[in-house]
Amino acid sequence: MKNVQALSATANLRLHKVVSNSVEVREASSTEDQAKDMHDLDLCHNDLPAHRSLGVFWNLEMDTFKVTLPEKPFTRGGVLSIVNSVYDPLGFTVLVMLDGREILQRLVAMGHQTSRNNTPLGWDDPLPAAMMNRWMHWRDSLMELQHLFILCCYHPKDFGTVAKAELHIFSDASQDAIGAAVYLRQFNKANEESTSLV
Repeated sequence: MKNVQALSATANLRLHKVVSNSVEVREASSTEDQAKDMHDLDLCHNDLPAHRSLGVFWNLEMDTFKVTLPEKPFTRGGVLSIVNSVYDPLGFTVLVMLDGREILQRLVAMGHQTSRNNTPLGWDDPLPAAMMNRWMHWRDSLMELQHLFILCCYHPKDFGTVAKAELHIFSDASQDAIGAAVYLRQFNKANEESTSLV
């Protein structure tokens, strides 16, 4: 962290609003570099607050990430907002989000086509009845993502020293999408195994 802060400073950038559930990281950063809700927190005695960063909810106590969603109108603009509100740089929710992106793609195409009354679907126009049911079904299914917790650590806490690590990569494609999954398989000194999605 210190090295990254120093490197950023050479470009006149200040790395701050640091959030961590590690006592060592917190002690290594100055109070003014920490996020506001971390200033007066005693990591050894206080409960850790939940934190939202770049649209992702981080439960510091459990060290897990979770998706949260905004309420938006049933319009093309509302669909765009909800589809783009799920920030998932590692792609854990891509299978769920694929349907939403396909709906959005069809709505954008409707925005370029003229309908019976010669007006394309605008950003703030209500969704056509043909798309409304599909959209509502998909949007309601997103609530299930509230139960998805993504562990940040790639092996259990008491796993011990990693003696061997392997990456296993799988990929496939269809007409609608290209996908890949990377798994980290680790062995400790007792030859116990832990596998996690990277």
